[in-house]
Amino acid sequence: NGVERNLKFVQEEGCKVYLIPNLHSKIYCNESKALITSLNLILFSILNNKEIGILLNKELEPEEFNKIISYVKEFTKSDIIKKDIEISTKKDKVYVLRLENDKWYIGETDNLSLELEKHKSRKKNSWTNLYRFIALEEIREDIDLRKVTIEYMKKYGWWNVRGYNFSSQEGEKWPPEEILDQFQYYEEDLNVNPVIYVLKLQNEKWFVGKTRNLKQKLEDHKKGTPPWVDIHKMVGVEEVIEDDDLKTVVLDYMKRYEWENVRGYAWSQWDMKRPPKELR
Repeated sequence: NGVERNLKFVQEEGCKVYLIPNLHSKIYCNESKALITSLNLILFSILNNKEIGILLNKELEPEEFNKIISYVKEFTKSDIIKKDIEISTKKDKVYVLRLENDKWYIGETDNLSLELEKHKSRKKNSWTNLYRFIALEEIREDIDLRKVTIEYMKKYGWWNVRGYNFSSQEGEKWPPEEILDQFQYYEEDLNVNPVIYVLKLQNEKWFVGKTRNLKQKLEDHKKGTPPWVDIHKMVGVEEVIEDDDLKTVVLDYMKRYEWENVRGYAWSQWDMKRPPKELR
């Protein structure tokens, strides 16, 4: 499969590849160009090979080119063709796995069934070893793995998602740089004055709180406190507000996003039945 990928450029030039046993030089040609070279498929040959190749052009070297074409025509009609290599045009697909405990894994492969079997048997990745495979969430084609991974990190929280070249281990301390702006206040160990913070949660939910130590508060929320955050899971910090009233901010968000989707201040119960009297 690796050899086929490396030979794809030959196919793109409109050429076919023929393997002739015991022949050192190989020929690639179409109606206008011919390349005679040594195609070395093992590391030792690649490291020790000095021949680059000879490129013939029909317009510049018609005599030599015609000799090559004549030989190829005779050769392709003979019985000594060992193999006509078909170059695979199959592209890798990006897949998203739903795991237990609301975790996610994003990968790419050209053999999805084999990849899924490895994840199910916990032989593929340390992240899927920690969190059992639940279901194949989606498959995407013609898209960058990194882009999908960042998308899911923004949607479900970076600590719940692994993929691309981001660490597959538990206990990753900082989010990837690409989404660090969501956690810019993470680096502040202590705020001298209390601040109001707004958390963006999954399922288009919100939580508004107040603290003197935002970093510690975010760590607590990651662990699932209070129940509203445990149910809907933290995605990121929407904003941090200084010199404002917590009740006012909570009511403002309730008006903006509907009271059923926001919790904070004295309205932190996850199963609230009615809106605050200020909104009735």
